[in-house]
Amino acid sequence: MQVVCHANLTHDDPKIALIITDAYPVGTTTQVRAMTEFKIPPHAMVKQQIVSIAGPMIAKKGSPWTGKIVLVDQFLRKYKTRKNTFKWVGP
Repeated sequence: MQVVCHANLTHDDPKIALIITDAYPVGTTTQVRAMTEFKIPPHAMVKQQIVSIAGPMIAKKGSPWTGKIVLVDQFLRKYKTRKNTFKWVGP
């Protein structure tokens, strides 16, 4: 399963930047590292493309999938996004 989206991200620590090292849909695990690590500095918002190639396939083929994405930081802490609906673009 491949998921691609853009997100505006920020965090509330006044001193430490977060480095997001991984992302995957809830209910899956990363199968192929498809995303480059990125930094979220304190007091800043970044717009970032999130790409995940994960398994097992949890979406129904040909239908939109609604779910959350898990973001993992440099300390292996996990953050869940709000639910979003992703359009199916496969054959």
